[in-house]
Amino acid sequence: MESEGGDNGVEAPLITTDGTPNDDGGETEAPKKKDRGVFERNLSRASVKAYVQTLSPFTITFQDLSVYVPREKGFCPGLTSCPCLHQPLSYYAMETFGWAVSKVSPYYALQEATGFVRSGEMVLVLSPDTQYASALIQTLTGRLSDKYSVTGSIRVNGTAIPTSVLQGWRRIAAHVSADDSTHSPVLTVRETLRFAAECTRPADETAQKIDDVVDEVLEILDLTSAADTVVGDENLRGISGGQKRRVTVGEMLVANGTRFLGLENITDGLSSQDSFNIVEELKGACRSFQSAAVISLNQPSDEIVELFDNLLVLNHAGELTYFGPPTDRETLQQIFSSNDTDGGAAADAGGMSICDVCLNPMMDEEQSEAIRERYLESPQHETLVQRLKGMHNRKFHAVSIEDLLPKTKYASGMGHNFKILGKRRAILIMRNPSTYLRIVVAVFFGVVVGSLFSVLKQDLGSSLARTAYMFQMQFLVLLLSTGVTVPQNIRDRITYFKHRSSEFYSSRVFYVCQILYEIPLSIVEAILISVTSYFWVDMNPKPERFFYFMGIMMAMECVGLALGRLFCSISRTQVVAKSVVSVATLLFSTVSGFMPKYGQIPAIFKWISWLSPPAYGFEALAINEYVGRELSFATISRGDGLDTEVGTLPGESWLDTLQLPRVAWTDYQGIKIFNIIMLFILAIVIDIVGLALMERGRRNFFSQIRRPQRFSKSLSFVADKGKGGVPEPLTWPSSLTISDLCYFVPLKRESAPMRCSPLAIFGPLLLGRKKGKADVAKTKERNELQLLTSVSATFKAGRATALMGTSGAGKTTLLDVIAGYKTGGRITGDLLLSGLPKDRQIWQLLSGYAEQNDLLNPYLTILETLKFTASCRLPASMNRAAVIDNVVHLMSLEDWVDYVIGDEKEGEGIPKHVRKRVTIAVQLVMLPKILFLDEPTTGLGTSAANLVMRAIRRSTTEMNLITVATIHQPSKVIWDSFDDLLLLAKGGKVAYMGPMGAKSETVVSYFSQVSTANIAENSNPADYVISAVSSVTPDEAQECFKKSTEHEQLMAKLKEENSMNDQEKQAAMDLMKNTKAEVAKRKSGIRELFILTKRQLITQWRNPAYAVTRIFCSTLLAIYFGILFGADKSTIEGAVLTIGSTFFLVFVLVVPMQAAVVPLIADRAVLYREATSGLYSRWSYAISSLLADIPFHILNCLLMFLGFYFIVGFQLTDDRPAYFILMIFLCNWAFTSIGQVYAVTTPNEEAANGLAGLTTILSVLFMGFLIQYDKMPNYWKWANTADILRYVIQGLTSNELGDNHYKLFPDEPPAPGRGSNSNSNLNNTLFGDLGNVTNLFLFEGGTDLDSGGAANQASTFLNLVAESKPSRNVDWNSSLIGQLGSFIDCGIQNDCFVEPVAVNFMPCFVLDFPRPGPCSSEFDAVVDAIEEGGAGVAQCLLNDNSTSIETSDEFNSLSDAIQDNTLLCLLDVVLPAGVLEDTLTEIGSLIKTVSDIGVVVLNVAEILEKGLPGEVILFVFGWAEFRDGQLVAPYKWWYCMFAVSMFIVGIELVKLFGTRFIIWTKR
Repeated sequence: MESEGGDNGVEAPLITTDGTPNDDGGETEAPKKKDRGVFERNLSRASVKAYVQTLSPFTITFQDLSVYVPREKGFCPGLTSCPCLHQPLSYYAMETFGWAVSKVSPYYALQEATGFVRSGEMVLVLSPDTQYASALIQTLTGRLSDKYSVTGSIRVNGTAIPTSVLQGWRRIAAHVSADDSTHSPVLTVRETLRFAAECTRPADETAQKIDDVVDEVLEILDLTSAADTVVGDENLRGISGGQKRRVTVGEMLVANGTRFLGLENITDGLSSQDSFNIVEELKGACRSFQSAAVISLNQPSDEIVELFDNLLVLNHAGELTYFGPPTDRETLQQIFSSNDTDGGAAADAGGMSICDVCLNPMMDEEQSEAIRERYLESPQHETLVQRLKGMHNRKFHAVSIEDLLPKTKYASGMGHNFKILGKRRAILIMRNPSTYLRIVVAVFFGVVVGSLFSVLKQDLGSSLARTAYMFQMQFLVLLLSTGVTVPQNIRDRITYFKHRSSEFYSSRVFYVCQILYEIPLSIVEAILISVTSYFWVDMNPKPERFFYFMGIMMAMECVGLALGRLFCSISRTQVVAKSVVSVATLLFSTVSGFMPKYGQIPAIFKWISWLSPPAYGFEALAINEYVGRELSFATISRGDGLDTEVGTLPGESWLDTLQLPRVAWTDYQGIKIFNIIMLFILAIVIDIVGLALMERGRRNFFSQIRRPQRFSKSLSFVADKGKGGVPEPLTWPSSLTISDLCYFVPLKRESAPMRCSPLAIFGPLLLGRKKGKADVAKTKERNELQLLTSVSATFKAGRATALMGTSGAGKTTLLDVIAGYKTGGRITGDLLLSGLPKDRQIWQLLSGYAEQNDLLNPYLTILETLKFTASCRLPASMNRAAVIDNVVHLMSLEDWVDYVIGDEKEGEGIPKHVRKRVTIAVQLVMLPKILFLDEPTTGLGTSAANLVMRAIRRSTTEMNLITVATIHQPSKVIWDSFDDLLLLAKGGKVAYMGPMGAKSETVVSYFSQVSTANIAENSNPADYVISAVSSVTPDEAQECFKKSTEHEQLMAKLKEENSMNDQEKQAAMDLMKNTKAEVAKRKSGIRELFILTKRQLITQWRNPAYAVTRIFCSTLLAIYFGILFGADKSTIEGAVLTIGSTFFLVFVLVVPMQAAVVPLIADRAVLYREATSGLYSRWSYAISSLLADIPFHILNCLLMFLGFYFIVGFQLTDDRPAYFILMIFLCNWAFTSIGQVYAVTTPNEEAANGLAGLTTILSVLFMGFLIQYDKMPNYWKWANTADILRYVIQGLTSNELGDNHYKLFPDEPPAPGRGSNSNSNLNNTLFGDLGNVTNLFLFEGGTDLDSGGAANQASTFLNLVAESKPSRNVDWNSSLIGQLGSFIDCGIQNDCFVEPVAVNFMPCFVLDFPRPGPCSSEFDAVVDAIEEGGAGVAQCLLNDNSTSIETSDEFNSLSDAIQDNTLLCLLDVVLPAGVLEDTLTEIGSLIKTVSDIGVVVLNVAEILEKGLPGEVILFVFGWAEFRDGQLVAPYKWWYCMFAVSMFIVGIELVKLFGTRFIIWTKR
């Protein structure tokens, strides 16, 4: 709904880019007619005169011009036999790609149009359907897509326009479409026009001259007061809709060299006086500068029509029915008005305007054909043919078409264009909130990721998490850089299409400028995210390694931005682009080499890895980090700090385990250089492809004619058991009165829009500007803005009242206040229903409000929409079918009832006039007593507007309604449809309230006293009234009315309403109660919930963004992951792949969250309208959306199960499949509901998608896969506990790995790599060198696991025991347990087993230098108790020279290998024989006694025989625990499943209350 103050429905001060409000609160007062136009005044300047003298006259002729929209064959027409698949697939294909599933019949958008326009002249095009006029104008200006077939001829000075000069023709032929959403919202009006002027002028043009041109156009279009106001859009408050329309026109008027103007509906949203002024100025421009114009208008008045030189009329089939002078009424009446056309008598009598005569909405096909035949037989047509013959003779033209066209492709060179585009791009970047958001997000994620991975050590146990950090960083950068730019790229694309169609600049310059100006921000992002995390994670500290890491991040930024531009080029909508971004990022990341490794990727998918940017980035980062580093071994532990180092491993050996694909090509440095170069090459290639596809996208998505219309069999909502016919209209209330109604909105002078200049926000702080006393007083004095001033009016049943006013008078605001749709501001005054105060409950049931924006569910048919409304509001006893049939008849919708309404924003569905009638019909089906209509004819052609107004008039009479309608620029026929007039002046002041009188005599008589001008013959009274009230000030208009007899009559009626005696008041109250009871019967909560649920099911099934995206994307990705991770699951690597496949599958479940955002945000306006009108409660809506989602969750999870579970090779035993299905079902439910919560609680789509993306990334970070729980810092472990994905992946992984065993080694050993330890069996990334470890020790959590703690030292000792050889001490017996316990106890208490163990062990137990060993006596006791113990110790302490080691210095001088061998030799002496088989249980019990920890010792023989238990792997990730001395993975049902269920309950409660209380609206 257009509001006089702006686009978001609240009339408040406009905001300029310097942060100051425009006090007007809307458009400026319509200016008085000027004596001389701006163009005429400037023609007196010498420079302008000299320029005009250089212009050559020209003539444009078009003959038998036809535009044929060809048949679309459809890519799967056979689906028509399967409606359940045909409908959603057809919607998906049309919305996503613009494809047709089944055949679409061809038709003509224009047929045999003939005419001409000469320089200095204007031609008006009238058409009952705007697409016919649009097709003609687009064809003449060279803007029509080449998808359509054009026949006939277009000649300039007798020469057909050759294809080779089309670009030059588009430069001099300006085109203004009917779409006003093509502007950059953050630019001001002046900046928008100035950019257009700079692009179309040579490089040497002075800035002052350009400013002068812009100022002139601003004055012509009456935009001077809004020149420094941002244009705005649905998310940013800016100029009003009418002003935006003028900016669209002005953008082409400032263009240099324009000789021909093709303008579509340039006066929509403007008052008749403003429209007249603009057309008059255009006429002056054509006269002054030898230009020509072809203009289409909706409902022009006769005064405007007479400004044109020729009139071209098209009929309902797009055929020419008239071309000639518009003032020749006699000829027009002979052609269009005869006895066989309805309304002919009135036309002959001169009672209709020219527009009404030419476009009679009641003409059928036979009458239309008769009119065309009369025209073809008329002298007017013969004259046209003869004139065209003369014009086609080139001898009569002084210049050729080549002489008219510019000699260069563009107005200036590439360098100048780049400078202009660069300046504009810089402004867009600085004013875009996503710019600052990207910096904040980079710092935020750098801090989060850095702190999360900050406790990693340089050991083998942490290498998996460090590798995951590298994968996560590049995935994060790619996802953010790709996704965060999609909304802005889509917005820029719309503006780009418009500019390119006018040849403002080349596509290459635009694309290169876009790339280069995004690089600085990308560099900043890469630096911030690298600096804040790299060193925190203890990555390789060498400077060259850090800068290389940062270079990879920059390269990934460039690739991500290039992918974002590419996907925006190929995607029809933003929803599609976001979906493609998510899927592509996920696909590329899965084949990056992290998991699965390159060698594990199936051959069918390996080619994707070679195209995947993350594959090159991951390989480069891994080589950059691990080459030249030493990694220590670590035990398998559960807790912080339990990382016992047994030895070291070269980083190159770790790289071997990653199976990098290109390591065999050359040395590591060469691979690093190759990979970073490849990333930049990929970015360049992607951008080249994106540039080519962007031009193709302009062809596919821009300047299209076809308006897709879908037919569907309408469904019922509830059984209709009612009998009888249409009920009698309600008798109460008979009148609606308002008295002294005022409306105020808060005025915040310090506020500024989010997308405003940073200078406006920080300027006062930087410049030290302070608020003075005068400013404070002014702020206190102007804390409210009054939009309505003491409005009093009365409205009667059976009468229609026109609510009119000048621009910014508050028409829509008054209607909203009366109807109860204003939720903000302060309202004073009285509103009475037949003398009784307004009751909110009954008001909802009695009133209907048809808003200007047709807020309808786009996925229902017209009949389904009416059935839904009737089912919600009408009782079961009533014959709803009869009511619907009556309304359909009243609105003349019989031929449209089974058409799907469609999304008007996307240019699809039913025509505008049908949509408008459906909006009104929805209100009439509820059988209201009061009907409010906001601009019911705006945006409609004359024929369609008359049709809508005739339906309103008939409904008012037959249903005895109180009808109040705001009306804008009505034709005489529409004006005559009303009984009363409420006219507002600026500031919401009443200028007139009363009857119009027969033939408008009353209202014309009144305003003849207000204005000195008299109404002209055959003129429109509406234009005269607006002109009269504009000629005086608002205060004068209000005072004049207060002194009139009409005001006295109004006050008398108001007094009568307020002065009922007790008996009359009681009778009225009884009547109100009876009416309230009768209407209340129509409501039923259970039925309401059932109906809403059914509608939600229908809507979701037909909604491609919601149902098809969820189902098809999830199913296809599930199959893809099933194949990708379908390797052997019997080994430990197979178990790791199982966890990886679950991780990525869970990631797929995020798709429903993003898919749920857009539809609900789009549906919020419908929800607000329907809930406010009392159609249903918000509680019912929230619950119904929950219930309607369940079948889709079930279907989605079953398809994912079938597509993934069997292919990937998961187990089918026990309850595993059932658990998998149930968990996937809950995940679908949870993530869909999270997306709906964001859609409910955020102001717009961008905010909701941003939160959804943030939730996804944080959930993946903290879920416990990329970094295990025990390796997380303590301050982040709460995030793991609160992360729903943690319970999902834990449950699904426990379901698969629990009670299962996995082989330590694959059947075939891995191929040797390039590391220094190539022969070591590093066959998996979890457990290190399993070839040397004979036992695995797992410690219970919750104990002292810090480095150097008891558990740490116990772990170290047990690993030393495990690595020692079977002991020589056959005489060792259980009696030595006490000495062994003392030996271990003393060693732990004195830190004898702290790393490095060998260095600390020797002086602690064996060597006495430089001090006696603290545990030497315990060691000696053990040695003395063993036969030949001393000899064995002495043998171990011999060095290479067979000299005894006696001091610590001597021992420390030995190599690490000798030290370790010495230590193992000593343990071989002191430990009993058969230690692995006989005594580890005793050692474990001793450790438990000493350290108070639990230990499980897994025998290696059992592991080799059965395989490693899955619980061990789960324990590493923190998903298993000790129970009775055994590792178990419990609670997958009551812990994981219960946690996810509780999450869903909480989310649903938030969604329920959010839907009820938070829903964002623009009221």
